Amino acid sequence: MASAPAFAPLILWTLLVFQSFEFGHSEAFTNVSCFGTEREALLKFRQGLIDHSKRLSSWTSKDCCEWKGVECSKKTGHVFKLDLRNPCLETDIYGDIIGSDQSSLADCYVGPKFPLWLQTQRNISYLRMANARISDELPNWLSDILLNVEHIDLTNNTLKGPISRMDLNKMPLLGLLGLADNNLSGSIPNSLWAMENLYLLDLARNQLSGTIPSLSPISRMDGNKMPRLIYFYLQDNNLSGSIPNSLCAMENLIQLDLSKNQLSGRLPLCLKKLKALEMILVGDNRLRGQITNYFCHFKQLAVLNLHKNGFDKVLPKCLSNLTELVLLDLSDNDFTGEIPPFGRRFKRLSIINLESNSLTGGIPTQLCQLDFLRVLSLARNNISGSIPLCFNGLLSMVEGIDIDRTDSLWLNPTIIYVMVHAKGTSRLYDKTLHFFHSIDLSANNLNGEIPKELTRLVQLQNLNLSQNNLSGKIPSNIGNLKNLESLDLSNNGISGRIPPSISSLDFLSCLNLSFNNLSGPIPSSSHLRTVDDESVYRGNDGLCGAPLSKVCPRDGDFQNGGEPNEGNLDIHNWFYAGLGPGFAVGFLGFCSALHFKQSWRISYFQAIDKIIEKLMILGMITTLQFKRAFQVKFDYVYDMLQES
Repeated sequence: MASAPAFAPLILWTLLVFQSFEFGHSEAFTNVSCFGTEREALLKFRQGLIDHSKRLSSWTSKDCCEWKGVECSKKTGHVFKLDLRNPCLETDIYGDIIGSDQSSLADCYVGPKFPLWLQTQRNISYLRMANARISDELPNWLSDILLNVEHIDLTNNTLKGPISRMDLNKMPLLGLLGLADNNLSGSIPNSLWAMENLYLLDLARNQLSGTIPSLSPISRMDGNKMPRLIYFYLQDNNLSGSIPNSLCAMENLIQLDLSKNQLSGRLPLCLKKLKALEMILVGDNRLRGQITNYFCHFKQLAVLNLHKNGFDKVLPKCLSNLTELVLLDLSDNDFTGEIPPFGRRFKRLSIINLESNSLTGGIPTQLCQLDFLRVLSLARNNISGSIPLCFNGLLSMVEGIDIDRTDSLWLNPTIIYVMVHAKGTSRLYDKTLHFFHSIDLSANNLNGEIPKELTRLVQLQNLNLSQNNLSGKIPSNIGNLKNLESLDLSNNGISGRIPPSISSLDFLSCLNLSFNNLSGPIPSSSHLRTVDDESVYRGNDGLCGAPLSKVCPRDGDFQNGGEPNEGNLDIHNWFYAGLGPGFAVGFLGFCSALHFKQSWRISYFQAIDKIIEKLMILGMITTLQFKRAFQVKFDYVYDMLQES
């Protein structure tokens, strides 16, 4: 009979459901203790691990159920789970240790080559080696050991070479194939289209080239191709050509991401058959044509990203019926017409990006009813009219209403992302989009004043109203926008003084007020030192004070650190403005009284005569006194000259 140590690997891997190598802290069950054979198997298993961080130092006590990363059943006392996620954990495991049909080495650094012990396995159904630092080509023998595999996850490595090195025809049960975030090259093999059990295909962020395969090589086969496919990701590759009609046969497709490639042509009209679609991402390609009403068939559509293509013509009005939308990005195209009236029925709509098109008309007030809106970009269009006063109804920007973090869409930054022009440059917001709020209405034909209602959007981090025809003054309570990081009001007709409250914006790191009609002193504050640049205020001839070289006049009239006392200035203005009219009214009233009242007139002129007589007598007396004093002085000088 074989000894217990000989059976240790078999016992260990038969009892364990090796779900993942996630290092965690297991519960210590006081009412159970592990079996001796399982303890010996775990200790032998530990010998094949290289644990630099000493995370397995607890594996010395008698009861293995108390070891970190080990969980035992409360009922039987058997070890049923290992939880060993640890980025510092390396492995030197050989084939005689692995006896299970599940191999999960995610986040365990087994690279740079594929581990040789894999070649001894024949019954693996689940292979997860994501983030394992493998920089090898896909080995030819991999297909031979994965005949029964259902799940392959090799994402986030540095795999190279073509996918065709794996014979996918030998894996009829394969349901999940994850090869994203590698350096795989070559074309997509046609054999993928014969995978009838595949429900997730992720080849994103590689160097794949060529076209998306069509069904023509296997068109004689019966039934739908990839009928169970739900998730299809090919973004961030070098794929070209058109989108094949073959995709329309994937009737269960929910998420389709073909963005950031070089695809051209038009979107297949047959896509309207895919009524289960929740996400369509085809941005950053070379697609063209018109978006027809068939998009309105996607009643469950949550993400529509057509960014940076050549789509044109009028936006279909029925887009306002896609009430499940979370993200709508139609930016950098040539769409015309008016903005669809998205309104109260959109319970989840958080991001609207329509910038860089040829849209006309005004900003629909229905947008104010979008409680969860956090990013609105209508920049670089031909939108006219005024900024809606109802923008203070955007509750997410007023109260900071949070999104549902459990929503799978928000958990994937490769799906929910947007390019925003903020802080003087275009920035990609993805992982931080949960916390970001922005309004960009720049480069349009908007007119009127900046509504003071905008200052209620206290969650705003980016506000860009530049390159419009706005007039009036900057709202005095602009300082209410405590979270503002970027403010651009340049190239408008804004007048008046810069409100002192702007100096209270602690997080403001980008400010542009150039080319307006602003005047008066620039508020001084330590909070504005980060934007202490003359270019911020260029084109406003009436501004003065640091950082400009122009010195403000009458510094004594300004209080509070160089800021003007606007109340005193108003009093002075009214005083001088009333001098002229007041004098004129008083003079006319006086003359009228003398004209119509004879007794007053006689008394007035008699008084004037008396004053004149007194002045004449006083003048004569003064003259005589002057002459007498001069004569005495003259006689004295004359006598002195005679004596000499």
